[in-house]
Amino acid sequence: MILNNLAALQSIFYTKEFTFATDFNKKNNSFLLKLSFGAIFCQKSAFLRGSYRYFTGKL
Repeated sequence: MILNNLAALQSIFYTKEFTFATDFNKKNNSFLLKLSFGAIFCQKSAFLRGSYRYFTGKL
């Protein structure tokens, strides 16, 4: 009985961890895609705004 409960708790914990990891990766990937998209297509306007140096400094 105790072992079954432990196994159930462990599976729930790992499922939550996995879900969090994939959700975090999705958000992170979309952020990186937006960043690279902005760097490629809006490089001149970003440089004029002065935020291009800010973004390259972060990387």
